[in-house]
Amino acid sequence: MEIELKEYKYKSKKINIKLNSKYIYGIIGKNIEDWEEIIKINSNYKDNVLINKKVLLENELNSYKKRIAILKENDYLNIHKETIYDLMEYILKQKKIYPKNTQKKIKDSLRIVGLNKEILNRNLVTLSRSETKLLQIAISLLSNPDVLIIEEPFKYLDIKTLKNLMIVLRKMKDQYNKIVIFLSKDIEKIYQNTDNTIIYNKGNVVVQGKTKEVFKDVELLKENKISIPEIVNFTYEVKLKKSVKLDYHQNIRDIIKDIYKHV
Repeated sequence: MEIELKEYKYKSKKINIKLNSKYIYGIIGKNIEDWEEIIKINSNYKDNVLINKKVLLENELNSYKKRIAILKENDYLNIHKETIYDLMEYILKQKKIYPKNTQKKIKDSLRIVGLNKEILNRNLVTLSRSETKLLQIAISLLSNPDVLIIEEPFKYLDIKTLKNLMIVLRKMKDQYNKIVIFLSKDIEKIYQNTDNTIIYNKGNVVVQGKTKEVFKDVELLKENKISIPEIVNFTYEVKLKKSVKLDYHQNIRDIIKDIYKHV
């Protein structure tokens, strides 16, 4: 799937972006909450929104919006049901999703994110923070969205759980043609876990592109008051002060290999 906004007007600004299911995206910067409205086309709608290279017609807008799932940080946590199964069944009804087999639909969503079906008999308050985050994502998948936008996806996930979740999300991207977008202030995790990054500031897309390329421009990050990932800052300082030929890497193991190679 591909979404392209060409000169799309939002809050008196014009936005140009292209989102493709080939990549996992990270969006960082001020007012990132705007992206819920931007992706759902809740502003001036004209002929400048393309879906799979075709102009999105006005009568197709509602259908398009139903294909997007936006998971906010605290979604579903204030719905009080006796069990997780009751909660997920309730969400299905709220979203007007009527599968042929409700139990299978619910269990499949849990399986995708690596949660055991035994969790269905538990209560929400008994879950760990990590389990809760995975459950929220599982609930978002009930509608089988084409676009999944996750606010602060990295909070409360330990290294192992995050690694497993990224495997799941990359599988969704590669095998099921989903667009996955992270909205997060965790610059370190955005750098390590995304393919493409968009820096957004005061209604403007400052820069977009491959994550490594975006973060290589340290001066641009500083200018827009974006924190610099430790691994990027290390490489930047070494190249600046020692004139050592190092590449920018997203994985610490890769930079260690590079150091052994060039130092």
